[in-house]
Amino acid sequence: MPNIWILARQFSTLFLLDQSEPSGRRLGTTDLAGQDMKTDIPEGARAPHFWEALVSLFSLVVGISLSIVIYGLDPHIPMLLGVIVASLVALRCGFSWQNI
Repeated sequence: MPNIWILARQFSTLFLLDQSEPSGRRLGTTDLAGQDMKTDIPEGARAPHFWEALVSLFSLVVGISLSIVIYGLDPHIPMLLGVIVASLVALRCGFSWQNI
């Protein structure tokens, strides 16, 4: 089981731009082993705000929970709806369909 502190650190640094890059267009994160990972952000796009990431995550969690617990259905449709919400958040952040 992964260390909870590493997961919390990875989650908290997920949306912080790495200031060491001259363009400021790279996202600085660490993987579960603590090694630095670099993720490019396309020109014209921005990293999502924390609340935007939570909207995407909570829509998926609530949709799957309602589907399984209350209605006793499979999670396929709520997962599709969660992907749609995440895509809308990405479009709002300036990503194109080609980047998504």
